Amino acid sequence: MWYGLLSTLSFLIFPARLAQDKLAISYSALGDFLYAKSNLFDVDMTPKSYQQSMIELSLENGKLIAIFNEMKTALLTRLKGDRGQKDTRRSLQYYFVAQDIHERADSAHIDYQKLAKIFQHSDILFRFQRIMSIQGKACKDLSESLLMRKPYVHNQRFKHTFDNLRQSLDKLRQEQQYDQVWISALFALFQNLKSIDAQLRNLETEQSIKSERFKHIENQLRDDDLKGWDDIKIRIKQHLTPESVLFRHAIRLSIVLLISYIFVQVSNIEYGYWILLTALFVSQPNFNATKRRLRLRIVGTLVGIILGYAILYFVPSIEGQLLLLVLSGILFFELRSKQYAQATAFITILALINFNLD
Repeated sequence: MWYGLLSTLSFLIFPARLAQDKLAISYSALGDFLYAKSNLFDVDMTPKSYQQSMIELSLENGKLIAIFNEMKTALLTRLKGDRGQKDTRRSLQYYFVAQDIHERADSAHIDYQKLAKIFQHSDILFRFQRIMSIQGKACKDLSESLLMRKPYVHNQRFKHTFDNLRQSLDKLRQEQQYDQVWISALFALFQNLKSIDAQLRNLETEQSIKSERFKHIENQLRDDDLKGWDDIKIRIKQHLTPESVLFRHAIRLSIVLLISYIFVQVSNIEYGYWILLTALFVSQPNFNATKRRLRLRIVGTLVGIILGYAILYFVPSIEGQLLLLVLSGILFFELRSKQYAQATAFITILALINFNLD
């Protein structure tokens, strides 16, 4: 009884505390994710240790995404109640910064095993590993500062560490001892880590979000439905920047579709539009989602081809094929947003039966 009473009083006196606590948990989990990611830069990794590191990274990533979803729900609850006060705006800023850090840390997709083998006699990977470890520690410190309601102090060692890393990268590029493709990949990773550092450094001063930008973000969290031309204009303006995930996805998808179209026109492949459709359906806003969708697409297509030819062989009648055609279409629409591999299998069966009936 006393616990319930104290909890109720605490919530009434400190209504933003729940969001603050979840925010602290988010940054703590983000720190764990960065620690796990830093293990991929171990030059002494073996195939077994690499697999273990990838498993740990995947687990930490799953936990972090689940925590982000809980955090979004907590913020959404406060925003729906029109309680967007200073503490809520501050929590919202921290939430989007955490998401951006996660996206940047998760966006570097390199063959880490090959990278470790190439640079095994260089200190460059140790420097990357050290920076990611320190950034993980910074997220942990930020989590503690949120729990204790103390100001976050950014580690002053970052500047010196980044300067040394940049000098090492410049030296590697000048020596031309390694393939410049890998050097460019390391420079891209360096820029990502610098962006993460900038986000953490900005949080030290707790720069407030501009009122107009906050209004748009609040509207986005409050309701994802578009209710008129004004909402459409705001949404377009909000994402019309390279910082937007959707904007970058749109650019990538446009390039992929253009290349696919040129390939179809040059090769003059029959039913070449399937290449465009596959590129459209498989491409996702981030690399991991695209890779997973591509894998499911391949598996579903192969299963669909096997089952489709079996159906054509064992069900030669037009009536039976029409029945299975309708059934495949229904199952495709039912599963397309839940089980992509199964949905792909059924749409493949539908296409095979349809072509056979033609």
